Amino acid sequence: MDYDDDAAPEGFEFKMIDRLYFQRTFASTLVTGTAQSEVRTSLVDAISELQKKLPEEKFDRLIDISQELAITPLSFYFGCVVNEISRGRIKRILIKKIIKHPILLRNEIVRRILLTINKR
Repeated sequence: MDYDDDAAPEGFEFKMIDRLYFQRTFASTLVTGTAQSEVRTSLVDAISELQKKLPEEKFDRLIDISQELAITPLSFYFGCVVNEISRGRIKRILIKKIIKHPILLRNEIVRRILLTINKR
């Protein structure tokens, strides 16, 4: 069988890794029609498990990287805030995003994040 050297797209890389980066213990497939409260509970649990597995500096790096994303990872921020992870930092990030894009205030999860931060 002949292999074409140009078969992979430009800039494509494939790397072998020797570590598993996720744990299937709490994994599931989200079924259409799942109640939002159940989705939020699962999300909070997932962030909690991730925090237990990652060293604090790596988790902080995740928050740093999240600021650079084109789409604000609101679910990630919600999970962090409920788990009392970097609340002040996430509040500052979210306020900056709201100032740039006031329409974010229409999003229910943004309002929940802000209420959760201010509640405690």
